[in-house]
Amino acid sequence: MSRAKTVAKTIAFPVSMLSAVMLLSACSSSLKIPAGHWQAVAINDTAPIGPQIPSLNISKTGEVSGQGGCNRIVSHIVQKSQALVFQNSISTRIACPAALMEQESRFLSAMNNTVAMWLNPDSTLLSLKASDGAVLAVLKRQQD
Repeated sequence: MSRAKTVAKTIAFPVSMLSAVMLLSACSSSLKIPAGHWQAVAINDTAPIGPQIPSLNISKTGEVSGQGGCNRIVSHIVQKSQALVFQNSISTRIACPAALMEQESRFLSAMNNTVAMWLNPDSTLLSLKASDGAVLAVLKRQQD
């Protein structure tokens, strides 16, 4: 084998391996977690009622804590396929007025049925979307 062919094979192998690693890295890219403090402005197209408006604190690592209106909420955001979803959501079970309990139930249902999260272009609104594309809840970024 000529020296030129040996050099070509020596260079070709590392280049092809590098290309494969770059392709796999591109395929496994992660989505950005919407870190910050978010307060519900709509739950199933209905404005929330107070005194405690449902809200979520989302860390950069995807840890979620918040308030459903009556109870504390804890969850985690994970990437599933090409979307971010809530996983292992739990809440305390303190009773409160019926209207607030119903609102909290709708908020928790929205979290549990989220199959995608969408941020508006200026990252001030976070929409939780269902599998049919319907918006389950909209949250507004709060100043920290």
